[in-house]
Amino acid sequence: MELHGILQAHFLCVGILVVASQVAAGFWQIVVAELLAVIIPLLLIVIPLGNWLADHINNAQMVKYVYGLLVVFGILLFLKA
Repeated sequence: MELHGILQAHFLCVGILVVASQVAAGFWQIVVAELLAVIIPLLLIVIPLGNWLADHINNAQMVKYVYGLLVVFGILLFLKA
């Protein structure tokens, strides 16, 4: 579990640095900031839900669900392109 926390902290720091550098370089428009303003509060709901699911579902079953969702999202991206 300690590794999990270390990885989360690492990716949070890296993500913040990437976003800050992209904003400084002018890659982002105001629409992105508006979307973030909507998405970030939703994460406060979804993350505890995901943690609860991870605690109540068998790990092997959870991996199957995650892979299934990745396949579905991949198909949606393929159809959209």
